[in-house]
Amino acid sequence: MKKVIFCNITYMNNYVGITDDDKPKYGGSWVAENEDAHEKFNFLDYNGRCYGYCPFKANQINLDRIVGAAYKEEKIDDVLVIWTAKKDELGTRVIVGWYEHATVYRRWQEINTYGFHLQQDFFPYYFTDAAAKDCYLLPEDKRTFIVPNASKEGTGHGMGQSPVWYADSEFARKEFVPKVLEYIMKYSLSDDEDKYINYVITKDFLEDAYKDEDGKKSEKELEELANDPDGDRLYYLNALLNIKKTPELLLYKAQIFMYGYFQFDQAQLILEKLITDDPENTIINQELFSIYCITKQYEKAVITGQFIERSSAYQSMNIESKYCLLTDIAWQLVALKNLSVAAQYSKKIRALKLDNTEEDIQYLDDQIENASLEK
Repeated sequence: MKKVIFCNITYMNNYVGITDDDKPKYGGSWVAENEDAHEKFNFLDYNGRCYGYCPFKANQINLDRIVGAAYKEEKIDDVLVIWTAKKDELGTRVIVGWYEHATVYRRWQEINTYGFHLQQDFFPYYFTDAAAKDCYLLPEDKRTFIVPNASKEGTGHGMGQSPVWYADSEFARKEFVPKVLEYIMKYSLSDDEDKYINYVITKDFLEDAYKDEDGKKSEKELEELANDPDGDRLYYLNALLNIKKTPELLLYKAQIFMYGYFQFDQAQLILEKLITDDPENTIINQELFSIYCITKQYEKAVITGQFIERSSAYQSMNIESKYCLLTDIAWQLVALKNLSVAAQYSKKIRALKLDNTEEDIQYLDDQIENASLEK
């Protein structure tokens, strides 16, 4: 039987951040008071994946209740995660989208964005993730499949007070889940071109270029358009790169991938080619260091971070930048279980004597000590 879990979240249109036109609603008192929701980025393509948050109060997901799951696993793959939300004040709960082939974790997972916080605070915790291409968000007018409330239909016949429903009752397994699976299959096979509204960033999109649709543009015009912060910079930059492929333009393209679209893997491909021709370039090394940290390439992160630390650029950094660099290197060393060197970095960090950092440094020391005891 297919592994399925239902997760109720606050209602939004796009789930790629809060805007004037897309604010969370019907999500309870905390959402109303703070005008915020941690699940606001559930359908954001972040480096090719979507990361799902659900406001459950328990410390962990009971994976053992997911029908078809192995017992006592720390994570389960190939799960269909169905996202529901109340779409009106009456509490009508509907399916808003789903993740296919998702991984569901027993305990909270964390993304360290290393400063890539988007336009708003990016809540770093999630319990499920999936390839962005396997995530599907319905337009508002298509959110019509109602999920019953257990309070009205009876225990096991719908979602209850908990935002997580394992759908493991006899009614769910034999009647309701098959209806949901049939609905998803038929909907996915429909001819509607606009049946999903979440945007998946593809290689074709990242390489798309202006092709004289509005008339031929000069090199200078393309440069201006490529540097317009309110315009489609990448679209015109790609056209400019078809005219001249300079290291400066390629670096700029990688930075747009990183800061504009959070596509770190694609940026890494460009930057690693550039660094082979210019290995001492501080900017390229700093961008690669950020990528390696975010994508948990610990060994590459340490090597690159230590190179920056030894460079002349380090000496000209302000104390805050030095603190961030050394701290990031230390945490990569902890992840690699290279604890003696991590402890040396802790001493370096403390020697900077940056105000209001002792608590964070002590936390680093505690993690180093705890990891030492586990070895």
